[in-house]
Amino acid sequence: MDLSKYPEYNYLESIRIMFENTLNHQEILEALVNVGYTEKIITEGKSIYLNAKEVFDENKKKIDETREGRIAYNEAYALLEKHFKRNRKKTKIIFRNEDAIQQKLMISGRSPRSYPTLIEASEKFYNALSTDANLQARIVSLAITPHTIAEGKTLLAELQKRREYYKKGIGESQNATKQKDKALKEIGYWIRDFKQVLEIALEDKPQLLEVLGYYVSS
Repeated sequence: MDLSKYPEYNYLESIRIMFENTLNHQEILEALVNVGYTEKIITEGKSIYLNAKEVFDENKKKIDETREGRIAYNEAYALLEKHFKRNRKKTKIIFRNEDAIQQKLMISGRSPRSYPTLIEASEKFYNALSTDANLQARIVSLAITPHTIAEGKTLLAELQKRREYYKKGIGESQNATKQKDKALKEIGYWIRDFKQVLEIALEDKPQLLEVLGYYVSS
């Protein structure tokens, strides 16, 4: 993932550079000490930054995992839907004049068009077929074998598992985003005050502000 496209990443990178250049520049450190900002205070600020960066990275990781989870879920959905619809059509042909069996297999009416209806219909369909030898004997003529039924049940279980993983990922991603926003706000407050102190400490040495990549308007 190219993090440079995220404004928050670039913001944190500018803060990292500011801390590195401050802590590695003796003249800047001395100027800050003269206005009460010791190296210990600056190091504490850097710790706040490091926490924000860690939380930011974790947030982006959770976003990536959620995106991958959604892709995996959509793939599993498509596989089950294709398998179920194909075999549903076959059984509708075989049992076109038998309403009771159509109800048992949940194949009357139109095909499922959402996750809940697909899960309900396919679960009832494959479970009914797997436990009824008489139905199995009648559908084998259109190549719906015990293997076909077992395959459908496997696809159903896989979809449910991926759905649960995806939903869990959404919750974790949302929580990680809240933590990231909180951490960015904390380092933002610290940097705001730090920049004001820098303006005072380096008032007579504007060239040192340029070392930090920070410019004061004239």
